Amino acid sequence: MDKKAFKILEEYDLLSPEDTNITDFNYAKKMGVMFDSVVQNHNICVDNLFKTYKKSSKFKMTNSFLSSFSTSMLDYRAGLSVYAIMQKF
Repeated sequence: MDKKAFKILEEYDLLSPEDTNITDFNYAKKMGVMFDSVVQNHNICVDNLFKTYKKSSKFKMTNSFLSSFSTSMLDYRAGLSVYAIMQKF
């Protein structure tokens, strides 16, 4: 990863995006560590959540969770809890 782009990302403040120089922001965006803001309201967010849930499968979620034990990829564990919550949502 580009060190300069990563430093810009680390110093970026979501609550004060105007504090980041636009040139620096564009550089980090070009390097693939930042992106333009996306504004969503609650209803759009919930709709997107349900669309993603419908595309997912319990089999894939459990396989990812189980594979995290041998690969130490802890982020693979996050999907199963979200999937379980969405079943009751």
